[in-house]
Amino acid sequence: MGIVKQYNAEAKVRRLVPEVLRDFFVESADIVFKQPLKPRKIGYSWKTPKSLLAMRGDLKNIGDLGKEYDAFTFYKEDLDDQATLEWVTPGHPLYEGVRRQTMKTGEPHLASGARFYDPDGGPERWIQVFKYKLVDGNGVPVDEQLLLVEITKGDDDQFRYQIKPSTLFIDLVPNHSTKASIPILPKSIMLQKAQRCADDHLSKPGGLGPTLAIERKEKADLVREHIVTSLHALINKEYKKFESYEREQDKRLCLDRVHELEGRLEKREIELLKQGEVVIAQNIPIALAFVTPLPESFTDKQLDSRTTAQRLKKNTEAEQAAVDFVIRWELSHGAAKVESKESDGVGYDLESYDKDDNLLRFIEVKGKTTDDDGILTTNEWGAAERLREDYWLYVVENVLSEPQLLRIQDPFLKIHPNPQVQVQRYFFKMDEIRQQSLSITFGSK
Repeated sequence: MGIVKQYNAEAKVRRLVPEVLRDFFVESADIVFKQPLKPRKIGYSWKTPKSLLAMRGDLKNIGDLGKEYDAFTFYKEDLDDQATLEWVTPGHPLYEGVRRQTMKTGEPHLASGARFYDPDGGPERWIQVFKYKLVDGNGVPVDEQLLLVEITKGDDDQFRYQIKPSTLFIDLVPNHSTKASIPILPKSIMLQKAQRCADDHLSKPGGLGPTLAIERKEKADLVREHIVTSLHALINKEYKKFESYEREQDKRLCLDRVHELEGRLEKREIELLKQGEVVIAQNIPIALAFVTPLPESFTDKQLDSRTTAQRLKKNTEAEQAAVDFVIRWELSHGAAKVESKESDGVGYDLESYDKDDNLLRFIEVKGKTTDDDGILTTNEWGAAERLREDYWLYVVENVLSEPQLLRIQDPFLKIHPNPQVQVQRYFFKMDEIRQQSLSITFGSK
């Protein structure tokens, strides 16, 4: 059961979940097509915009794009309650049409770049966005996504390049205070270095490409084993026929069949061997963003009275102390291993495992030094919604003096934070955390 639980939980993290598909589609319908979806009791209805219908020919290889969709959903589970619903997901002509048109509409904006504020503070920096495609040795696409490289200037005036998750943009705030173009990279070679950083991430040992290659080779080896067994059985069958036949014509037919099967085996073995080869087919820069800390002037007109730019900034010391405390607590309460995911952009800080390497829980950690409301980012709250009972919120009060640990399983169900739309954060009250916590655990710093 532990393995099943781990597989299901990790699948929620890795797959493009229905909530993400839904939010993208709903926002695209409203912003790009100016034609909001009409909610139903279950699912939505939508009249296909003319701009999408013009793409019917391009989408023909996927399926026939309808003129109107009276009832559709992004959740496969909804089909159990209403079988007449149409399930819209990647690969469906409606979804693919919306995705392509949204990308086409956004290309000029991507090319001109964008400015963002970071409520958590941090230095001024550039985010160079690359679009990459990995293919196997047969030329079949393996992975195609966006890759972000953060470019910062250190105290020694040297620029540093670091891979960042694409979820980074979820927690940034668009900067609409100026229409000025974003600062260009000071040196042209910086783009080359950023691209080299992206290439290394994709191709170096332990990088995405080699990791995918290992996974694909393992699967290909299993398929190869099955094919070799099956085709050898067929070949042996033909040889037995050959020995039983007396007419030369029948014997020749058997040998022709054997040669055909051997040719099929050789061809499939070569194809399967190439499936374990993963190379970069494309890695091109498509957008540049410039990020600055949220300014102190970003006050009451943009935020509510309790939210100031200073309050939004992370207390790095408290956060790190809280993470360290939680790791020690987990290891002393049944966990055999705790892995940090703080820089992976997955919406939580830690993954906890038992002695058999089964996943115990995904943990988001908050360190508190005051009784002010706690803050969850949009990415963290989205992960809580997606992972539900596998997601735990650990709040460490008095983290720098006398730590007290409050643990809440499935915070999406149990707490009701107040969203602050302008800075895309969710504020939870400490009284509610104490009420919903499984227990208050005292510990030493």
